[in-house]
Amino acid sequence: MNKRELIAMLIAAFQKQDGDNMAALAGTYILALEGVEAGYVERSVKAFIQGKVPDHNKAFRPSPPAVAEYARAMQNTEQRVGAIAQHPALPEPDRAPQAEIDAAVERWQGIRESVLQADPVAVIIKSSVKSFDQKRRRWTDPDELQASAQRLRDRGMMNEEKPS
Repeated sequence: MNKRELIAMLIAAFQKQDGDNMAALAGTYILALEGVEAGYVERSVKAFIQGKVPDHNKAFRPSPPAVAEYARAMQNTEQRVGAIAQHPALPEPDRAPQAEIDAAVERWQGIRESVLQADPVAVIIKSSVKSFDQKRRRWTDPDELQASAQRLRDRGMMNEEKPS
């Protein structure tokens, strides 16, 4: 089918509105669809007639720009997909044998441990983390919380009253 026949089908598929000038309306669709291949026009017209276009109110005829936008989007998408399909696949990356990877990981872990043992800042950070973990356990363990509260009461830093 040519574009004129497709546009005639689209116009006929939807309710005629008072004052419609069919020749002018068809000309408007033809103008809007300039540069769109006939196959995409046919598919977009079918989609509108079959009610498959999202966000289109099926009670009304789609506007010429809406039909053109849908047809162009379809055409552009397929052209992009075709262009991507023509590119050769990327080659598989060169990968070191697992033995080399394991050796490198072992070397890194050895270097890390020696730095942690030799660097005073790292030692401080490591002990701070350990100290924090011990405090976190004390803050979350109910028995530890009770014991801490009792120590504070014994030192006079906490009232005997229970908070309300």
